[in-house]
Amino acid sequence: MIEKYATFSCGYSSNTSFESGINSEDIKKASVLLIRKLYVLMQNLGPLPNDVILTMKLHYYNAVTPHDYQPPGFKEDVNSPFLLFDGEPINLQVGLVSTGFHSMKVKVTTETARVYDLGNDLFQENSTTEIAHQGLDCDEEEEDNHHVRRINFECSQQSSESTRKKRKISEPVNVVISNRK
Repeated sequence: MIEKYATFSCGYSSNTSFESGINSEDIKKASVLLIRKLYVLMQNLGPLPNDVILTMKLHYYNAVTPHDYQPPGFKEDVNSPFLLFDGEPINLQVGLVSTGFHSMKVKVTTETARVYDLGNDLFQENSTTEIAHQGLDCDEEEEDNHHVRRINFECSQQSSESTRKKRKISEPVNVVISNRK
């Protein structure tokens, strides 16, 4: 049973020239703000149970990665099982920081009731944060989904969409975190 699930994504543009009007200090501030927003959201969603499992997935582009390459500590993602929740799960797109070449996305998956119990304290209109039903595993699937419900978090940075490439997915063996207090 899963109560919360957070995803950090880092991406790279296919654009080889790097000309951005964003300076490194602004990017650093936006990244710190994104992590703080995740921290506040996690505090408001409440504590995790003691039997927490950490799963990480690494996405990389097939065009530049050898077909038989597996990063150390990871295995090929053959079956990507859905996460199990008591209630109806949703995927919250918490935010995005983009330099024009690199990008970092933060997503959290939790039960619908836990999000709506938060009230409107963390939400703001006309932002880019999306909430989608659980089961969408890759960015392409999420962005192609026409049945996405939207809820907006404060201070979300606007997304600049780039062309998508097919990605290979690898994941490590699950790590159990025990003896939490």
